[in-house]
Amino acid sequence: MKTPKYWWRVLDELRLNARMPLTEMSRKAGLPVSTVHDQVKKQRKSHRFTTLVDFHKLGCEVWALLFFEQGDKVRNLVGPFLQGHSNVNNVFIEVDGFVAEVVFRTEEGFGHFLAQLQHDYDVPNVRRMNIGTPMKREACKLTEIMTSSNVESAGRP
Repeated sequence: MKTPKYWWRVLDELRLNARMPLTEMSRKAGLPVSTVHDQVKKQRKSHRFTTLVDFHKLGCEVWALLFFEQGDKVRNLVGPFLQGHSNVNNVFIEVDGFVAEVVFRTEEGFGHFLAQLQHDYDVPNVRRMNIGTPMKREACKLTEIMTSSNVESAGRP
């Protein structure tokens, strides 16, 4: 099923304020209320909507990205461990390995996690990049990305 072009306008509005009344959303997207209602209802059946959380505001000391180099051990053992661990929020497979977003209430808890990785899986060279306070999140305009054919304008305000 191909996504109608007008859906990107609705999705942009939902991303800005998912609690916006459909009448206001339809006005901003320039679409009839019935079209917005029908499309939102249809998309709820096939898509998962999530909440973006600022883990620092919840009191978590560690919110970080971990980078793991690829290898048979990492791929076969560490991948499933990361997927099943409750403190791992996201895992991405990259060409060179894995990137995992982790969240811990304390630095001590993160230390235990890292020690387990190094002891149980002998993972070398885990790099850590702390995630700071978000300046901009989930703010790209899907309408422009999904409907534009002009590559030269990409990235310009």
